[in-house]
Amino acid sequence: MDAIEELKRTRLMVLAPALCTASAICLASAAGALHAGDKLPASTGHDGTSCAMALAPIVTFDSHPVKVEEMTVSAIPFNRFWPGHQRPKDQTKTAYFASFDTDRGGLLQVDDEKRIISGPGKHTFMVQGGRTELHVFADPPWSHERVPDEIYFGPGEHFPGLILPKDGQTVVLDKGAVVHGTIFIYRKRGVRITGRGILDLSDLARADKGSKVYAYVESLGLPPNELGENESDAGMSCTAIVAYGARDLRIEGITIRDSPRWTVMIRNGSRGVAIDNVKILGSWRYNSDGIDMCSSSEINVRNCFVRTYDDAFVVRAPFLTGERDDCRDILVEDSVTWNDWGCTMGVAQQRLPCAISGVTFRRIRAERVSSLVATVHVTMGSTNSVINDVLFEDIEAFNVPGRLEAALQKSDDDRFVPKVPKTICLATVGSRKVGRWANNQTIVNDLPDDWYRFDFDNIAFRRFRVHGSLSEPIARLATRLPRHTVRNLMLEDMPADMRIVQQGNINRMPVSPKCRNSLPLPDGRMVAFRIDLGKACFPTPVRKVLAREMNSFCASTNAEGDVSLVWKGHPLCGDDFTVVGSYTPGKDAFSIRAEGNASGYDIWRVVFPEMVGTSGKDAMVAHERGRTR
Repeated sequence: MDAIEELKRTRLMVLAPALCTASAICLASAAGALHAGDKLPASTGHDGTSCAMALAPIVTFDSHPVKVEEMTVSAIPFNRFWPGHQRPKDQTKTAYFASFDTDRGGLLQVDDEKRIISGPGKHTFMVQGGRTELHVFADPPWSHERVPDEIYFGPGEHFPGLILPKDGQTVVLDKGAVVHGTIFIYRKRGVRITGRGILDLSDLARADKGSKVYAYVESLGLPPNELGENESDAGMSCTAIVAYGARDLRIEGITIRDSPRWTVMIRNGSRGVAIDNVKILGSWRYNSDGIDMCSSSEINVRNCFVRTYDDAFVVRAPFLTGERDDCRDILVEDSVTWNDWGCTMGVAQQRLPCAISGVTFRRIRAERVSSLVATVHVTMGSTNSVINDVLFEDIEAFNVPGRLEAALQKSDDDRFVPKVPKTICLATVGSRKVGRWANNQTIVNDLPDDWYRFDFDNIAFRRFRVHGSLSEPIARLATRLPRHTVRNLMLEDMPADMRIVQQGNINRMPVSPKCRNSLPLPDGRMVAFRIDLGKACFPTPVRKVLAREMNSFCASTNAEGDVSLVWKGHPLCGDDFTVVGSYTPGKDAFSIRAEGNASGYDIWRVVFPEMVGTSGKDAMVAHERGRTR
């Protein structure tokens, strides 16, 4: 009998009594003893469809058993602004993770599924008939020799509540350790957090006033939260790891489970931070980001796995109490993400004049995308919000069945309605809500638009690959304020079917709000265009509707300069509107002709604002009554 079969046999013997109980529950349900709204017993599945107790998957590596751990994760992408209480558990499900050390390849088996792995890596399996997930981490070998004055947690459960390392001190979570508490590094240098254990926050409530960390942060005398939130800065610190003004910090190898808030917070001018092979899991509570790098510099994140119920990786300008520093020289690479909500990775300017520069995300594998992969944006805004030298490259995004359209819950009684998402947004550049922070993510804009100044320069999205075709890939490039400029924005080697929606001052090319289309040229520039319809085409009311809605072109140019503009058909005009032609590099010259439904229109023209034209006017290509000029 092989190892898997022996483990299955042992498991069934242990669980036989529970399975009998589950069968009794099935009979009770069939007899009508369980009614809608009743709390489901622990032995039923999350969706109530399974009466048998869900069995944890069996994992072996080269026939050696690997311990499997449970975690709570989000079952549906249903989020809301903080309602004053935590998310209900009926929106969650149980998932699993397992880890082992190896320096070689071998046979990884999960139940009856087998994979040959080449060495250390991160692997996801769908288990229990595809209803939930198992994440398996083949870690590089790790060993540790005890040294004096270290903070050591050996195998077993520990409840310190709060861990306060000193300068140069090491915190060790050994294999088999489960540590319940927050690690708070306050203006310390040379701290190291290492191990193969679990930092577990399941006992810590959001802004838990009865917790040790809350009392400690209040004792530091930090001022109340300047943003006017209900909870103080101490409340923000009720999470897994907080580095406040830290220097030369290293976090490696550990697993973090069930964070109540932003999981790892690097904040208030921290510098010289390295985060390697950290696993963030079991995030299901509101605002449970992965790694937030706030008003800090010289940060290197690599080889991590981050599964969150909000943004996975965020570089944030000053936002938290007392922050004033710029964000510079930040690298996130060779990592895997799974977003049950939120954005995979992003750069966010906030409310104070500040610069963000030298940020790179590369070789990121987004195994589950909620709605957005990569973003560069401003929220709230200031008189001088600067972002430059930002690169996203070699990004993989999975656009496969299983993704559901994210929705906001408006009240406790609101219910989630599952829908297949229409789009997967690969990239956004622009500004979100601008104004002052009022309370609980409410932003009030009581200033004129020209008070804000946002300056973006040298931002590149390069080599994005999308696996699967569940939803249409798009990119949104929008600057809606008069003093928001974007220069040297590049989208290179992106999916051929990606649609670009553009508005505003992109690449110093002012574009009318009605001009939301852009055409990538072979030299990397993005050229805005619009379609104008003459009066002879449609009656005035119809023409106005089309002018508003002609913002969904799929535009492309290949290396030879062949141009294709396709507008998906509208009920008012029927079939797709297709324009094809060629572009001559160096002369900014176009030769355009109509195809299909477009050739039947009396008058239309393609306008390229700010391109080279006669006497400084718009360069345009017009089609009149079947002729091109």
